[in-house]
Amino acid sequence: MAAQCGRSLFRLEFTLSSTATVSPLKKWEPLPEKIRVGLFRFPFDMKEVSTTVDWLVRSCHYLNNHPRIETVATEAIVDTPVDMSRNRALKRAQELNLQFALFIDSDMWPDYEFLHNKGEESPEKGVQQFLPAAFEFALAHDGPCVIGAPYCTAPPEERVLVMRWTTMETGAPAGNAQIKSVDRGEAVLLRGFEEVAALGTGLLLIDMRAIELLPKPWFSYEFKDEEKTEKASTEDIVFTRDLHLLGVPQYCFWNAWAGHWKNKMVTKPANIPLANISTAMRKVLYDKFNRDLNAQFGDKIRQIEGMK
Repeated sequence: MAAQCGRSLFRLEFTLSSTATVSPLKKWEPLPEKIRVGLFRFPFDMKEVSTTVDWLVRSCHYLNNHPRIETVATEAIVDTPVDMSRNRALKRAQELNLQFALFIDSDMWPDYEFLHNKGEESPEKGVQQFLPAAFEFALAHDGPCVIGAPYCTAPPEERVLVMRWTTMETGAPAGNAQIKSVDRGEAVLLRGFEEVAALGTGLLLIDMRAIELLPKPWFSYEFKDEEKTEKASTEDIVFTRDLHLLGVPQYCFWNAWAGHWKNKMVTKPANIPLANISTAMRKVLYDKFNRDLNAQFGDKIRQIEGMK
């Protein structure tokens, strides 16, 4: 299949299959023995929710005590538009000669399930902290990768901001593949690390070696029209998708869901018992029947109801 990526600066030929993987385009130098890490925050209007700040405190403590880390830098970038701010963060990471950049948005609650579980990890239940698991996974990975925490968008849709490749037709012509959000019902059941097509940047660990492959600007929006009046893809999806297409694996760590503060705290999806659905739907259908037909058959309906 031929995939046209992002800013139309490169074109890759590859074949989708259930087992094929994209090989890196270069042989990577190993990470140095001592690592430099940067935490980059994006507080809108100089404000960050307390759950983000709490996570930053815990994470700085972990990183500063890690035997392989010699420097932990922190920096807040307060500006708009957001794609410019994220580009500035990566440029700053390069200037500081960092091996990893860790992005966290100002409206996140990382590791909330871990906190609700009395501060205890339970991998079999899909409850772990993003750090240290994601960092240790990245250190052991063969070449650079990007790791993100799963979270959902604002209501009422609350899409899972983790993307996979999909097709609408088996054996369809080349070029028919597209990326779509992981289904909410499936996302509840997923565990561990999974390689995916694209991720959100609410909580994202980036191996800076990956940036060597990516054309500038690293982050940018895609639009549906030349006038740029309607978004086609946001800057985070474009960034992670393009790295994925260039052979840099993107992983979702399903055990470390992050809450997302909007007009409520958006959490991990929850499946509804089938019995609840059938009861609720029967009530909805019965109520609608009454409303629609009451004017014409109201007396008859009330008579029937009185006989029950």
